[in-house]
Amino acid sequence: MKINFTKSLLTLIAVAFSLALTAQTGAEYIWGGPNSTGAEYDNSTFNGGLNDWTTEGLSSKVADSSANAIWTWTDDSTASKGSFWQYAPYPIESPTASNGAAVFDSDFLDNGGDYATNPVLGDGLAPSPHAGVLTSPSMDCSGEPRVAVLFYQSYRNFSTKTTVEASNDGGNTWTSYAIKHNDELKTYFVTGGDSWRWVDISATAANQADVRIRFKFDGDYYYWIIDDVALIKAPTNDLAITDYFYAAGSYQQPSMTDVSCDTMGFSCHIANIAKVDQDSVTAYVRVLDEDDNVIHVDSVELGMVRDTVTNDLVEFPVKWSPGNTEGRYRMIYSLSNDGDDFYPLDNADGRAYEITSNQFAKGSRARNYFYPATAPTSYLAEGCIYNTCDFVHDGLEVAIDSLGFSVADRGRGSLVGAKVTIWVKKVLGDIKPPKNLLGPGMTEFDGPDGWETEGVNTFTFTSDDQGRETQWITEFIDITDDPVDVVLDPNSTYLSLVVTSAVDESLGLGIGSTGDMNYSGGKGVILQDGEAYDTWNDFTGAPQIVWKLKFLVNSKQPVLNDNALQIIQNPVSDELRFNMEFANPTKVSYAIGTMTGSIIEMGQWEGVQNETQSLDVSKLANGSYLLRIQTENGIATRKFVVAR
Repeated sequence: MKINFTKSLLTLIAVAFSLALTAQTGAEYIWGGPNSTGAEYDNSTFNGGLNDWTTEGLSSKVADSSANAIWTWTDDSTASKGSFWQYAPYPIESPTASNGAAVFDSDFLDNGGDYATNPVLGDGLAPSPHAGVLTSPSMDCSGEPRVAVLFYQSYRNFSTKTTVEASNDGGNTWTSYAIKHNDELKTYFVTGGDSWRWVDISATAANQADVRIRFKFDGDYYYWIIDDVALIKAPTNDLAITDYFYAAGSYQQPSMTDVSCDTMGFSCHIANIAKVDQDSVTAYVRVLDEDDNVIHVDSVELGMVRDTVTNDLVEFPVKWSPGNTEGRYRMIYSLSNDGDDFYPLDNADGRAYEITSNQFAKGSRARNYFYPATAPTSYLAEGCIYNTCDFVHDGLEVAIDSLGFSVADRGRGSLVGAKVTIWVKKVLGDIKPPKNLLGPGMTEFDGPDGWETEGVNTFTFTSDDQGRETQWITEFIDITDDPVDVVLDPNSTYLSLVVTSAVDESLGLGIGSTGDMNYSGGKGVILQDGEAYDTWNDFTGAPQIVWKLKFLVNSKQPVLNDNALQIIQNPVSDELRFNMEFANPTKVSYAIGTMTGSIIEMGQWEGVQNETQSLDVSKLANGSYLLRIQTENGIATRKFVVAR
């Protein structure tokens, strides 16, 4: 494989892209490819049309329209006729994209491209779900013991099965072959236009004089674009990372609650795609900081990986603590051996996590809007779990400043008037979600052996424009309807729930969720009509419920004397200067916050006795802010004003 780990994941992606455009140079061609000529080249590259390929519609939701479920040729290598193309426009980036490509445009076949003006799905030529095949001319594989199909694609999935089928008897019978990477593509996700795949069809094609293949689209949305199809000698070296464990408890975790207690464990799944024994294989996991420095590495010597390895688990022995330094980090899994891997794009994979000053989140943004396949009858709730460690500053009183979430109408028709209820619960005793969750408010288990309600609120949508946009809750009430600060305790587990219910006429809402991340800190909790789950339909992400934290302005901590903190000049423009005075050298923590305590900046000094410090406030907007210092003896808070 001879792949050296590259420190930057962005570099890794760039390398992968360049490999995609030159990958065919490592192939041994049987039919088609860049060096073919005449009709063979035209058929391989769809030069100017489908040429000798044929297409057939197999089925449609409207039986009389089945014949219309066909593949077509597109000169711009897109599927742009469909109404939803604009949301994931990935023209194929094959080497010969300029001379056209073949496309099954499920989106267009279902709605006719008129959804924007006539939003009724199923008005197209062949309403979905539907199926159609694109069939090649005859190809000669005589004397070839290992045969594979190589092709470029751009594929966006909703609920579809894509396969390659092969025949050696003139198309009378067909054998279906899975496209592994496509089968693993999540709902709404796209392969990208530079995707290329190979599929071993030796069982059907080896040593056969009349081989035909066909691409079959069977299902519901969005599109599949194919180009540069060839038959090659099946590769003998192709390993892959097929899945991995996202070791961070959350995508974002705040330094003010000390992330270092979140000890990480690492594991991944690998496969031997070529099904030929591979020697000297090593699996790696590395963690990089935002300057691309490797701050953690571990490896497992796998030795020989047998041809039967299809999705085997690799567990790394070292547990690792991420520390508590703010920044963006990346966990990357990779494989290497002594050979040249035919498809190196899948030899490394990973995701990022962040240590922030004051924010919890399960992802960078909501990527899906979850709604169950079986419609709920009374309520549907999604929750995510967050864990606090020891607080960085002893005695720091931390609370939720604001809570963000998002929803989509998902067929409800309009968001106006819909309501969702947001709960924040603390886990008590040994109970762990989703154990014993019975109702959307879980009041059945409030008490010493279950949950403690920290805060609740209801949000009412007033505009459809609020759909898919993050909405923020800044005020909470307790179970007696009194205003309350949602105060967090160190070394504790909390659960946030976004609840939709028939009572609030909001059951048609989808709840914003992250993408595919197998979180160590909980994948999320789903409640529906009295049942509780910790996953659903192979969904391994989590609800995107965001917490922004603050320090309590009205703290109960002892107050330091007036000389402990004095602001030298107020108002200020770019630099805040202040004096601190203590009888003995003292460890001091500081925070700059808004007037409600929302954290802007935090830090510490050691051995402070009588000194002047300054902080850069040049990036703060004009307005009023708080400076707080904290020692083991108490706190001091001063207001300052930025004015320019």
